[in-house]
Amino acid sequence: MFDLTKEDQSGKQEKKIKDVSAKFDRIEGLLDNLFAEHGISREELTAFLEDPKHFDHATWTELQKADKQLDQKLQLDLKNIKNNHSTAQKYKTLSRANQWMFVR
Repeated sequence: MFDLTKEDQSGKQEKKIKDVSAKFDRIEGLLDNLFAEHGISREELTAFLEDPKHFDHATWTELQKADKQLDQKLQLDLKNIKNNHSTAQKYKTLSRANQWMFVR
């Protein structure tokens, strides 16, 4: 009923990729504007955020915890990306057993 052809699935994935890419480009532009407004670079901000002496212990612990959670979520999301080509190859290798039932 809801079987989509490979072309339909591929088209939907391509559309999603384009949407995500457009959002990413928009966010990159906003970040560049923010850095320009404050007169800092990405490297300077990264160096500041990676130095624990700029934060008290509780805040640093929370930052590390949030960093780990984001990393785990990213890894899970990357792991769950559907690969239609790989799935199709796996289905090709499956063989059906003889499905006849002996009846007297």
